[in-house]
Amino acid sequence: LDPDNMTMSSAIAACENAGRWQEALALLGEARAWGFADEHSWSAAVSACDRGAAWEAAIAAFDDMCRSGPQPHAVSFATFILALRTAGHEDAARAAYEQALESGFFDPVVAAGTAGSEDHVVLDL
Repeated sequence: LDPDNMTMSSAIAACENAGRWQEALALLGEARAWGFADEHSWSAAVSACDRGAAWEAAIAAFDDMCRSGPQPHAVSFATFILALRTAGHEDAARAAYEQALESGFFDPVVAAGTAGSEDHVVLDL
């Protein structure tokens, strides 16, 4: 079975759900080598790092995504911000939130009335 975008993203998400951040990052590396690393794969890898209490790896993965991966989107930013908050890095989370606002990924006016949206998840910064 040859890997494709769906199988790689699913495998990374499975690692995310299990908190297996090292495996998620290894699979992300393979997905990148095959050309299948999309924003969902990257977000799942960052989330796996968060669940595995590897906030430094989450930061490195998000930074790598910004430099050489697909452009982050609202889910990517929300995942990253939550990883920072979980690790107790409120100032860094606030800075990332401001960056997401400036990039147009979050709209706090809309988010205030939309529980469950990515905006609402990070709104209380």
